[in-house]
Amino acid sequence: MNNPLSRNEIIKKSTKGTIVSFSSLGIQYILTFATQIILARLLMPSDFGALAFASMATMLFNNIVNTQGDKYIIQCKDKAHENLNNVFTIELILSIITILFVLIIMPRLMNFFNKGSLIVPAQFLTISFIANPFLKPRALLERELDVFKSKLPVIISQFIGGAIAIILALLGFGLWSLLWWRVSTLLIEAVIIFFIVPYKPKLSLNKALIKEILTFTWPIFVSSLLVYFYWNIDYYIVGTLLGNTELGYYWLAFQMSAHFLKAKSALNTVLFPAFSRLTKVEDRIKAFNFLSSATAAIYLFPAIVIFIFGDIVIPFIFGEEWIKAVKPFQIFFIVVLIRAIGQNSGPLLYAYGKTKQDLILSIANAILIPLFVYPLSIIDGIEGAAFGVFLSSVAISYIGFNLYVKPLTNKGFFYYFGPSLLLLIIVFFQMGILKFFDDTYLIIKLFFITIISMAAYYILFRTSLSNLYQKILAFRNGAFNS
Repeated sequence: MNNPLSRNEIIKKSTKGTIVSFSSLGIQYILTFATQIILARLLMPSDFGALAFASMATMLFNNIVNTQGDKYIIQCKDKAHENLNNVFTIELILSIITILFVLIIMPRLMNFFNKGSLIVPAQFLTISFIANPFLKPRALLERELDVFKSKLPVIISQFIGGAIAIILALLGFGLWSLLWWRVSTLLIEAVIIFFIVPYKPKLSLNKALIKEILTFTWPIFVSSLLVYFYWNIDYYIVGTLLGNTELGYYWLAFQMSAHFLKAKSALNTVLFPAFSRLTKVEDRIKAFNFLSSATAAIYLFPAIVIFIFGDIVIPFIFGEEWIKAVKPFQIFFIVVLIRAIGQNSGPLLYAYGKTKQDLILSIANAILIPLFVYPLSIIDGIEGAAFGVFLSSVAISYIGFNLYVKPLTNKGFFYYFGPSLLLLIIVFFQMGILKFFDDTYLIIKLFFITIISMAAYYILFRTSLSNLYQKILAFRNGAFNS
């Protein structure tokens, strides 16, 4: 049964958990960012494209293994250990069956896509499936807002897996260094999690509990399959229309920007149990509105920096051979901003026991992404594909917030996203004007654009920044009353 924490205790643990979560994500991002930079300089864009295609073909089946039962373990009022036992058992059985199935069908699947050279790499990735059930005990730590223990294994696994991947790349293993990096980080994390949790799951199949768990998780499970589809269909379109090298540019741009989104996903592991334990509606709505404005203020910064300085920063960091990835980088950082703000709605709606919106919005996204990405890829290559993902993200956020969030908060899409989109339009307008002039004194011109953009940023988000500052001061002084 959940510990009977008071409102202030929940806020205190949640705040500490948020700080630990962001700190751990900062370390993870540094490790992952450094690893990807080194690998990008050691390997070819086509290697990254091959990894993207092999992952696309394999990881669909990984979603089948993941029942999303950890969401129920966090949300349930009691029987957390029994629920974990059943989730662990179901996923262990699914993992073994799915690995054997994929090993058998993968040759036919890759030959169908005319990617016969990727059969063995795709089969190798199936090893990571076994990590799913052994990661589920983390839900016990997240349930009690023990964020430090739940995040430490990720940091350790990123460090070890990344180090070995770099060594393999230096030794000339090419694509296989990327494959090792993808598989080893999950396996190492799963092993650490399994051994540090206070309760080790046991094999158990209780039909009544399984039915109860699946009743809650099936919309999330089905939507995860659809999420896989719309997060990967653009890879398939780009890889098929433009080839592995262009896919490599596109994939790296998406992956590097997506690391910022992972920070928001980590915060959601704190928000969900916190929202679930806050019983007053006004407390939930107040927290949601504050977090949404703070998220926008935080995520706009990297989006603006990359938008203004991307032509200089990206080639400098990754090398001149990656210059074709600049525009996708810029677009995907804006996509991350849109999705980061939108992700706040998940924990809020889950706290009310609402999960079906995930399924409906995933279906809509699965329709919209290929609808936008395919024609725009033909028109403008990887830049068009990235812009198609942006259009889809805006459309889904508009639908989701007006349809599901507004009935709870009385505020819709433009309240939560309007200031961010307005600032991006201001920056875009300035950069558009700059295109009409030569590159003389380019740095000075970009400096003035930055000053104007930051001034607009302050005007639009001064209240959000002030509230965020007050919360930080309150935490430092030990005050958790608001």
